[in-house]
Amino acid sequence: MLNHRILLVTAAAATITPPPTVRAPEPLTFWAAGRASIVLAQAVANGTLEAIDPSVAFKTWPTPDEMAPGSAPAQ
Repeated sequence: MLNHRILLVTAAAATITPPPTVRAPEPLTFWAAGRASIVLAQAVANGTLEAIDPSVAFKTWPTPDEMAPGSAPAQ
């Protein structure tokens, strides 16, 4: 049963709780390397995937040479 104490505690908690943060969604990004990259890049370029998400993007994975500096221990 709802009594005055529960009503007051609920109302106080509702005023203290911050509103949810609304963020813009990140664009749908496909990452690929090798043969799959050709198929995905062509699908993005042709607009085939725009029905799923109009902001679709394609990026290739970095080569091992590009990844090596980021994985080296700091000196």
